[in-house]
Amino acid sequence: MSMLFRWPDDGLRLPPLDSRITGATLLNGGACGLWQNGSGIEISAPKEQRNRRLSVVALRFRD
Repeated sequence: MSMLFRWPDDGLRLPPLDSRITGATLLNGGACGLWQNGSGIEISAPKEQRNRRLSVVALRFRD
């Protein structure tokens, strides 16, 4: 889980991981866009679904 105190306007960018992420959701039930490739991971969410103070993103990984 990742906690975001300030959501970047162009989305959250993470370094590449060895594990494959199969999904991402906001803990408040909102949906996230997810893109993963060899250069990194990008996660986005509509502004209206983000929490102003803190957004928590749950990542699902392939077994």
